[in-house]
Amino acid sequence: MTVTYVDDATWYWEIMSDAVQVAPADPQVQQTATFDGVTVSLSGNFIINTTGKTVTGTISVTATNSTTGQTLFSKTFTVSLGYGSRSTARFVLSVPTGSSWLGATCSINASADTASCMVSRDPDVDHDGMINLLDVSQVFLAYGSSEGDARYNPALDLYGYGTVNLIDASLAAIDYGLPVFS
Repeated sequence: MTVTYVDDATWYWEIMSDAVQVAPADPQVQQTATFDGVTVSLSGNFIINTTGKTVTGTISVTATNSTTGQTLFSKTFTVSLGYGSRSTARFVLSVPTGSSWLGATCSINASADTASCMVSRDPDVDHDGMINLLDVSQVFLAYGSSEGDARYNPALDLYGYGTVNLIDASLAAIDYGLPVFS
């Protein structure tokens, strides 16, 4: 057997005079995060079609109360979306957990075959299935408000720091236009 290294994404194995190209593994997500007393576990597999510039796959989300262990939400999402010249497909998974909703913003990098998600409060603050100008403008209008202020709404405090700050506004702006799966 002969193994030939070509680059970080390509290896050739010669087995009994037949060359076999080994492709990198498709990206997977295996993450657990705790936010607002809720533990969110994400587990998924994705297939990248570089010709059609699409990503498809499934991702399971389970949200449990961090103290009691009670399951608040559990669902397997089927994801299918395209990506552009940056080779990154991004989307949000809505996670209703009772009085507040969380969101998992996920990125699938087609060129690096990596996937990751970040948990915050749901950036689709009006829960209409997309992060649009209504969501972003609500966060921007609440900018600078803190717990106890009339303008403060915990749903707009995306990172849960007790103040709607630049980090919250940045997340809303960066997520603008992303598809939301619920």
